[in-house]
Amino acid sequence: MKQTESSRPLLTTCVVDVAEAAVSLVWPMIELTVFQREGSEKLEHKLRIQAGGVSAVAVLNDSPTADAIWQALPIHAQASTWGDEIYFSIPVSQPEDNGKAVVDLGDVAYWPPGNAFCIFFGPTPASRGSEIRPASPVNVVGHLAGDPHVFKRVNPGTRITLEAAIE
Repeated sequence: MKQTESSRPLLTTCVVDVAEAAVSLVWPMIELTVFQREGSEKLEHKLRIQAGGVSAVAVLNDSPTADAIWQALPIHAQASTWGDEIYFSIPVSQPEDNGKAVVDLGDVAYWPPGNAFCIFFGPTPASRGSEIRPASPVNVVGHLAGDPHVFKRVNPGTRITLEAAIE
């Protein structure tokens, strides 16, 4: 079918306000522009952690390391333990960024020297008193939404999965 000037599809513009990066999609009949309003917050990334019979959700922060982990999902590994910490290698390589030598109960972090994801649910062998001390400074990338003590049930060698939490 031959198109004439008067039979060309109309180009329609639709603007949608969401808290996500700017995106513009053009389709033969529709142009859609999505933008982030100045001052609006970034969408929250929630991470599901599954380790044997234990399942928990962590809310990731807005850091380059958290973004790199998010982009690498899903991640499957074997859990290792060090005191009340679970750690495992992940396919992410990030430098130390605002590294913390002492973390809070329920923090999840990235350990640069081992390219490892860490879940802190109590003291480690390096802790002094009741503090929670990683082997060396870590990039805290988020915090568990529930009770961190559920991870006491995870044994070394347990298969662990990190994936986007769909709620």
